[in-house]
Order: sequence, then structure tokens, then C-alpha cells
Amino acid sequence: MKQEKKQPTALGFAYEAVTRDLKCTHQQLVNENVGVNHPTLRRIRNGLTIKPITHAFYMRLFLRILKDEYVRRIEEGGEGATEILRTLAGILLMEHNMNLF
Repeated sequence: MKQEKKQPTALGFAYEAVTRDLKCTHQQLVNENVGVNHPTLRRIRNGLTIKPITHAFYMRLFLRILKDEYVRRIEEGGEGATEILRTLAGILLMEHNMNLF
């Protein structure tokens, strides 16, 4: 039986922002934090469910990476910082809306 993709989530959106927009590979994420593992990253990428504690861990990791990139871009003159800020706002809004239901 084929597993269906779930609806887009804030965690999936954060994953996309880090991997697509910031061009981070899975190996770079593993190097960033020893707690990261490839199977869980694939589950996030594919939109499959993960445990709430794992969700919180990866959400904090992705938000920290995005925040650090935002700070770096601001320090270097602000080029592209607005896009990172919009991404962060979108992730936080999606996460807030998902917790309402």
C-alpha cells in the first residue's frame, strides 16, 4: 500500500526553505547538529508524520539556521534578508494556525 503525502506543514515548509533556498544538504544538517538523521529528514521531506518531540527538535533547528542566515545577510548589507524574514514569518504563521485546530 502506497503512503500518501500529507498536507503541507510548517515543518515541511521550514525544511524546504533550508534545503532549497539556503542550499543546505542533508549532510550539512547532520554536521550542524549530531542529533539529525537522514531517515527523519526524508520523512519530513515526504510529508510523513513524526513524533511531536522530533517535530519540535527539527523546527528549532530549521528556525535557528534561518535566523542565523538572516543575521548574516543583515550584517552584510541586507541583500536577501527580506526574503528570509518573510519565510520565517510564514513558518511561524503556519505553525500557529496548525496549533489552533
